[in-house]
Amino acid sequence: MIEDGNLDQPRDIILYAIDQTLFRLYETHATYDPLQYLLLLPYGELGWTYTDTYDGDIVRRNKREMSLREHVAYRLYQKCDDQSVLHQGGRLFQQYCVDQRAMCEQEQLRWVAAHQSEIRADVYSGLNDSLMNESTTVLGEGEALLSEYNRSVHTLQHPDQPRQRDNDFLNQIGKRVVLPSSHSGGPRSMYKSYQDLMTIVREYGKPDAFVIMTCSPIWEEIMEKILDGQNAEDRPGIVARVWQLNREAKMKDLDEAVLGRVRARIYVEDKPRTRQIIDKMVSAELPDKEKNPQLYETVITCMIHGPCGAAYPNAVCMKDGKCTKGFPKPLSEVTKGNVAGYSVYRRRRRAAGVVLINGKEYDNEPINQWVVPYNPYLSQKYNCHINVEVCTAITAVKYLYKYVYK
Repeated sequence: MIEDGNLDQPRDIILYAIDQTLFRLYETHATYDPLQYLLLLPYGELGWTYTDTYDGDIVRRNKREMSLREHVAYRLYQKCDDQSVLHQGGRLFQQYCVDQRAMCEQEQLRWVAAHQSEIRADVYSGLNDSLMNESTTVLGEGEALLSEYNRSVHTLQHPDQPRQRDNDFLNQIGKRVVLPSSHSGGPRSMYKSYQDLMTIVREYGKPDAFVIMTCSPIWEEIMEKILDGQNAEDRPGIVARVWQLNREAKMKDLDEAVLGRVRARIYVEDKPRTRQIIDKMVSAELPDKEKNPQLYETVITCMIHGPCGAAYPNAVCMKDGKCTKGFPKPLSEVTKGNVAGYSVYRRRRRAAGVVLINGKEYDNEPINQWVVPYNPYLSQKYNCHINVEVCTAITAVKYLYKYVYK
């Protein structure tokens, strides 16, 4: 039974005993996972605690204690010949993964709250910065950014009894907890990253290409590793590892000048200044099905926007009767100048007829209006959604970098 409360409350659970009494179980107790997920851990495999250590005499980062993140990574990785129920849990396993990720972030926030003096002394010098910045959180009576108990004691406690608190806990009530820039996802972290990138713009100028790569759930590497009857979403660990490998491979391709010679991964020496160069980098048309059937299948599967528009008012991209992504795009015989920082790519009218996309028939003549810009080499190699845009004006700089770190 999960205790009611807002997101700032501890994530402890309440146990209903045989004698009809209630007991609180903290999320860092070793039996939290097996009692919360009886179907996934039927043999009562214990979860993580602060006292967990590495096997044998292994020492990492000058310590023998295993962190919560390391414990979760170990659990999510399926060993050879491992037929554990955990990795066959379907949607319940998905919930388990989300729960474990939330526990890891909560543990990071506990560390931040417990080391405020160090953070402020080393990073922040202004009183106004710590009091007024929106990246701080107020701790009030009844609310806590961290569970209100002594983490060195892992015992069951009746919920009617007062929690054991550190002596300095009362000193935190009413004060603000500063999230440092090192905490990924926080306002300070995003602001710092944005300022770093704007420094690059001042040194090298505007970006030249904007590439968005999306993991494909039907990648061969994923389909080979998941069990029979499973989908990609049932094995987030496998998806994450395959995605990381493909991301590293894409970065290697960029280093090898797929979109132009690169200087320190932040600066392309071969500037896309002419329409001929842009047409070589980016295509916004369906490829020839006879000459390149593999690329054609990738484009119609992964690079067609919609359907949306007046005929589909409930599409997720529709707002106030218009597509927020600007589709359908205008047809054009040649690549033209920029609109709001982007090129108007060549989108020629095709021959009259019908084209079959994802099992539905569409008018072939204007179909290029719905093609998401892509690089033919990258799309064919990785067989997934890879949107490539050429940046032609400085006005798109702030949007692009905020998009990455929002």
